[in-house]
Amino acid sequence: MTKGDTPAGRARRRKANEAGMERLWNAWQGGASWKEVARLRGRGGPGAAQMAVRRWAKKRRLPLRRGRDLDALERLWKARQDGASWAEVARLRGHGSPHAVQLAVRRWAKKRRLPLRSGRVYDRPARAWELRRAGWTWKRIAEELGYSSAHSACKAGRAASGGRTAEVVSEERTRRSDALERLWKARQGGASWKEVARLRGHGSPTAAQMAVRRWAKRRGLPLRDGQASDRPVRAWELRRAGWTWKRIAEELGYANAQAAYKAARTASGKRGAEMAAEERIRRSEEMERLWNAWQGGASWKEVVRLRGRGGPNEAQMAVRRWAKRHGLPLRNGRVFDRAAQAWSLHQSGWTWEEVAEALGYSTAQAAGKAGRDAARRREEEAATARRALASAAMRP
Repeated sequence: MTKGDTPAGRARRRKANEAGMERLWNAWQGGASWKEVARLRGRGGPGAAQMAVRRWAKKRRLPLRRGRDLDALERLWKARQDGASWAEVARLRGHGSPHAVQLAVRRWAKKRRLPLRSGRVYDRPARAWELRRAGWTWKRIAEELGYSSAHSACKAGRAASGGRTAEVVSEERTRRSDALERLWKARQGGASWKEVARLRGHGSPTAAQMAVRRWAKRRGLPLRDGQASDRPVRAWELRRAGWTWKRIAEELGYANAQAAYKAARTASGKRGAEMAAEERIRRSEEMERLWNAWQGGASWKEVVRLRGRGGPNEAQMAVRRWAKRHGLPLRNGRVFDRAAQAWSLHQSGWTWEEVAEALGYSTAQAAGKAGRDAARRREEEAATARRALASAAMRP
């Protein structure tokens, strides 16, 4: 039995623990917060300190001061009963929305069977419906009245209509139709789809365009053709002028190069085969121009700048494939000897990080691997040459 496991040692620990818990209980009763009690305890968080002190006090049937949360809720309840709005109560609380404060105070008052003054927040659904009838959007109503989303505000407003759901739906349809008619008139008056979307107040130009087109089609109304509908044609024209798909997408507002390509293919209509043929010719001309530049002594970095996209390795692979397909020679150059150059630089005292930065490798590990492979290949070639010389010398 160790010294600490003796009955006297256990008694000392119990006495010290009892004195510590009594000190914590006295601190809490004296007005300290649970954070301060936890700091005084020296371990654990406020929650652990609170549970330990509560258990200790319950075992000894000692009273425990009510916490700040309960005092705060009582203060909020009194403020509400004195005529404060829920927004003012929420500001007094310092966190949460008016709706969250209302729920917390209502639960607290119900548990204690205390009355709670009714007011504007209980009429929130009715207020939402009134604002909607005044022409507000559900999103704006949700932000104004503290609903979590426009859908919640819509559900509450319709429920508050008191059996007038059919009337509400009819009003909604009328309001939506009026809004779309206003957007259609703006479009017919020469506004762009971006301006129409700003007038609408939500959604993108494409979403506004689709909504207005559906509305106009349903009513058999004409729709002015303009930039947005000519966008695919414009994309095809720019491509024929030599623009890259990425640049076309950025210029005309497409999500990416593939979307611009698909739109242009659609715009070409029956001329899809013609467009594909033009693409092949253009690509072949571009590759021939890059091949001529490389054969003329340009580095792969200069070839990339001429190409306008990708990296040196990507340009090298594309030009090599094109040259191989057409049976053309390809000048050996710096990039093909990059691994040997990496090894030479490392042998001369450069670190792999410096080699990677100088020769354009992605990482020091990639530069090291390429350099070691080049050294191994060089040793194998030297060994092969030595064997060939030895076998030639042995011949009579």
